[in-house]
Amino acid sequence: MKEQLRRQWDLLLVTVSMTRRREYAGYRFKQVWWVLEPLAFFIALYVIFGVFQRVKIPNYPSFLLCGIVQWQFFSNAVSNAASSIQFNSHIHTQYAVNAVYFPLASLLQDACKYCIPFSLLLCFFLFWEKTLAPAWLGIPLLLAGQFAFTAACAVGAAAIVPFFPDFKVAVNLLLSGLFFATGIFFDTNAVAEPVYRTLLNLNPLAAYINAYRNIFLYGQSPDWAMVGIALGTSLILLLGAVLFAARCSKLYPMVCMR
Repeated sequence: MKEQLRRQWDLLLVTVSMTRRREYAGYRFKQVWWVLEPLAFFIALYVIFGVFQRVKIPNYPSFLLCGIVQWQFFSNAVSNAASSIQFNSHIHTQYAVNAVYFPLASLLQDACKYCIPFSLLLCFFLFWEKTLAPAWLGIPLLLAGQFAFTAACAVGAAAIVPFFPDFKVAVNLLLSGLFFATGIFFDTNAVAEPVYRTLLNLNPLAAYINAYRNIFLYGQSPDWAMVGIALGTSLILLLGAVLFAARCSKLYPMVCMR
C-alpha cells in the first residue's frame, strides 16, 4: 500500500512537471508571464471601470487587484484542468492510476503559478497599504477553502469532458458568466436588491474574495458565517466531484479511444 502511494505520488509530480514544460515550451520569460497576465487584466478593467465609469468604491485599484488575483487562479485552473483526463488518456491506459490525479496535477501546476502573484499581493498590502492586523491569521483558511472550491470545479469539469467533449466549450462560457457574478469589479454587498445580493454571496468564490478584501483593505475579520457556508459547500462539491471521477476512472480509457 505504501509503495503504491509512493508510485502514484511520483507519477503526480512527473505529470505536473510535464504539464509545466509543455505549457511554456519555447517561452523565454516563463515566470514573468505569471505576473503580467493578471497585471494586464487589472489595467484593462481599471481603465474601463475606474477611469471611464468612475466606480465609486474607495481605494478601487486595491479593491480590483484583490479580486483579479483570485479570479485568475480559479479561471485558469478550471479551464486548464477541464481536458486533463481526456488529454492524458494514454497514460491512464498504461498505468493503473486514478483519473483524479490528472486534474489535480493540472491544478497543482496552476497553484504554483498562483503563488507568485499572491505573494506580491501580500507584499503590496503589507508594505504599501500597511493593513497588517490579527485578521490576517485567517488567510490560510481562506486559501484552503479557495483551493477546495477550485479543485471541485476543476475535477468536476475534467470528469465530464471525456463523455461530452463539447462541455469544454461550455466550461469557458460558464467561466465567462461566473466572472460577472463573482464581484471582481464591483461589491456584491452593495447590490440593492436583497434577493440578488444573497444569491451573489452564495457563490463560494465571491465569499472568499469578499473575505480577502475585508482582511487586506480594511484589516478587519471577514464574515465567518459566509466563509463557513462557502467552505462547507466547497468541501461537499469537492467530495462529489472526486467520487464521480474515481467511479468513472475505469471507463475513461475506453471513452477517450472513441
